Amino acid sequence: MCNAYAHSGGNLLTVRLDYRRDALFLEVHDDGAGIDPAILDAGERPGHWGLMGMRERAKQMSAKLSIESPSGKGTRVTLCIPARIAYAASPKTRFFFGSGARTADE
Repeated sequence: MCNAYAHSGGNLLTVRLDYRRDALFLEVHDDGAGIDPAILDAGERPGHWGLMGMRERAKQMSAKLSIESPSGKGTRVTLCIPARIAYAASPKTRFFFGSGARTADE
């Protein structure tokens, strides 16, 4: 949401969160200029790691990530996290503090 606000140049940001039996579904959509197709295809622009980081984190939790950005029509990011991960009784969420990573259980 912060990236959409900072970079889209749009006026409207819509966030939808659906709790489904089989998955947790998150959608963020803005009405901005969209992402340059070359950057979207490459995954990043030099010195920036946002898209790549999103893709890596989604893969780590077996989630499906979709980024759609037709030129001039904003960007829609959707994330679908399987229920077995999203609703786990004891999540192994990682919080990052300084140079090390700790789990929520530590």
